[in-house]
Amino acid sequence: MSTIITTAFRGHLKTSRPRFWIYLLGPYLIGLVAWWWVTTPDQFIWLFSVQVVWFLVYFSYPANLLVYGVNDIFDYETDKLNDKKTWYEWLITPDMQKHLWSVIILLNIPFLLLSILPNARSYIWLFVFVLSAVLYSAPPLRAKSKPVIDTIISALIYIAPGYVWYYISWGVGFDRMIFVALMGWNMAMHAYSAIPDIASDIQAWIQTVATRYGKTNTLLFCIACYLLALILAAPALGLFGIAIWSIYVLMMLISLKQDVFRLYTYFPWINTTVGLLLFRYILLSQLGRL
Repeated sequence: MSTIITTAFRGHLKTSRPRFWIYLLGPYLIGLVAWWWVTTPDQFIWLFSVQVVWFLVYFSYPANLLVYGVNDIFDYETDKLNDKKTWYEWLITPDMQKHLWSVIILLNIPFLLLSILPNARSYIWLFVFVLSAVLYSAPPLRAKSKPVIDTIISALIYIAPGYVWYYISWGVGFDRMIFVALMGWNMAMHAYSAIPDIASDIQAWIQTVATRYGKTNTLLFCIACYLLALILAAPALGLFGIAIWSIYVLMMLISLKQDVFRLYTYFPWINTTVGLLLFRYILLSQLGRL
């Protein structure tokens, strides 16, 4: 019995894509730093409060299992045709789906019901995260199968954790340009990640931004999204933004001639490094050291 439970846990942990956890944790931490600096910059101890740690835990395993678990449940028809699910990820077969649903609900509902946030708009962004995470993969919307809409909904999933804490009231403004820049950045990331799945998605009759426009045009779309993000974020990031954009554009250009999946496996490391640099840049700039 213990062996079965251990195997199931390992499978669910793999389903949550630990290498991608930083995609939710990163925006949360950056949003937290921005919120903290505006409200209580002289109170470092607040960063270790129960409230902060609560969401730090949530945006690790539970939230990622919600995003990727629901995705794997509704993507079986394409996943079974995709070789990466047998070694790089985890194939969720129909007989596993009921148990996975139970674990997703058990891990997420308590966190969401017991969450305490400072204002209504923070709750709205938490709702945006959950709704986007479900509707990206699940009917009736199943945004994943609707080209371009798939990139928009996916972008909202990864932006929302940051806005949960960078709440947009009580004197903290909502910068529309930064929001659009973040959308562009995340839309590019999603479109790029869809390219390795082109063959299996076509076999399963699933349309994505990558299957509709093909590898080359999707890569050009990614470059355009990164460029949009750079232009809109330039006033805030300056030369740092140009340096970051150059890294991603170089990767897109290399991908035109190389196997995208091989490069895609490095994507989490690149995003994590860039995210840490961005976190440091924002923190130091707020402290007046840049």
